[in-house]
Amino acid sequence: MVVEFFTENKMGNYFNKMKILKKIRLTIGTKLVGLIALLLMASVTSLVWLSTAMFTDDTTALIKQTNADTAASIATQMRELFESTNEKMRIIGTVLMQPMSDPFVKKHIVEEFFSKDKDLLLVAVHKHEADGSVALTEKSVSPLLTQLNDADGSQALDSLSKDKDFSLVQVAKGEIQMATLRLTDGSAALAISLPLVQSSGD
Repeated sequence: MVVEFFTENKMGNYFNKMKILKKIRLTIGTKLVGLIALLLMASVTSLVWLSTAMFTDDTTALIKQTNADTAASIATQMRELFESTNEKMRIIGTVLMQPMSDPFVKKHIVEEFFSKDKDLLLVAVHKHEADGSVALTEKSVSPLLTQLNDADGSQALDSLSKDKDFSLVQVAKGEIQMATLRLTDGSAALAISLPLVQSSGD
C-alpha cells in the first residue's frame, strides 16, 4: 500500500483546483441550450444548402427549357423561310421557262417578286443535258445586283460554280444544294438550288 502525504500548500492547491472545476462545470440547462443552438445551426445550414441546390437545379432547368424553346422557335422560322423561298423559286423558275409571246409580261411578273423580296437577288434555271453537262437556260437578276456592279449576275454565278461543296449535277439527281458566297461588295449571300422539273434527258 502506498500512502501519499500532502503538505499544506499542496493541499491548498488541490482544493483550489477542485473549486475551479466546480465553477467551470456546466449545468444541465446550459447543456440543453447549447444542444438546441447546435441543432438550430445545423438545421439552418441544411436549409440554406437545400435551398441553394433547389434554386440551382430550377435555374438550370429553366435555362435548358428556354434554350430548347428558342431553338424550336428559330427552327420553325427557318423552316417557314425555306418553304417560302422554295415556293418563290419554283414559281419564278416556272415563269422563266414558259414561252410567252410578250417577253415584257414575263419580265414584269418576275420583277414583282424582286420588288417585294429585297433578299432575293438572282434566280437561274439550269438544264441537265444528256451528256451529263449542265447549261444555263434562263436567269433573272434583282436590281440590287446592279448596284453591286453585277448587273447580269455572272460574277455571283461564277463564284458559286467554284464552290467545291456545291454541285448542280447532284441537284439534277434530286438533291437540294446550299452554299454561301461572297458578293462583289464583300457581303455574304446564301445560294439555294433545287430540282424544278424532271423529264427524259433533262
